[in-house]
Amino acid sequence: MTLVLSTSSSLASWALLAADGAVVASAEREASRASSGFLAETLAEAELPLDRLERVVADVGPGSLTGVKVGVAFAKVLADALGIEAGGVSAFELLPAGSPTAVQIRRNLWLVRSEDGSLEESEAEPEGAARPSAVQAGGCLDRIRFCRSEELVPEYGVMPSISRSRNRMLMGEGHDAGA
Repeated sequence: MTLVLSTSSSLASWALLAADGAVVASAEREASRASSGFLAETLAEAELPLDRLERVVADVGPGSLTGVKVGVAFAKVLADALGIEAGGVSAFELLPAGSPTAVQIRRNLWLVRSEDGSLEESEAEPEGAARPSAVQAGGCLDRIRFCRSEELVPEYGVMPSISRSRNRMLMGEGHDAGA
C-alpha cells in the first residue's frame, strides 16, 4: 500500500492507496497552520497498518513554503523509519480533473501551468480553482518516481520569499553585545 500526503495548500489531506491506485482510506481538512498535527492525529485515529506500507508519497509543491516542507519532511521521516521507498508528486497532479491548473503559492499569488508545461505567476485567482488533494494521486501513481527518503526534495516552482525577522532581539540586534 502507498500513503500519499498533501500539505501544499490550506487543505491538508492524506490517502492510503492500493497497488491499483484505489483509495482504501483518506482524510482531509482545512489546516492552514497545523497540517503536521492533522497528519499525526488522523493517521493515528485511522489505525493505518504501518507494517503494510510499501511506499510514502509527498506533495512536493509548488505551494505554501511551510506546508510543502512539512509534508516532505513527514514523508522522509516515515519512509526512513519504516525502511520503505519515498516519492514525490507535483501539486498540479493532485488537482481534481477539470479544474484550472493553478496552485496558490502565497497570499494573492498563484502559479499557473500552461499546456506546454511553462509556469507563470498570477495575482488573480483562476475561476474554478481547486486545491490539491491526496485522493487524486490514484490517477498518477504509475507516473511517480520512487527513491530513497534522503533524495526526496521540495519543488517550490518559484524561489521562496523569506523576509528578515521583525524581532531584533531574535536576530541579535538591539542589545549591547559587550554587556
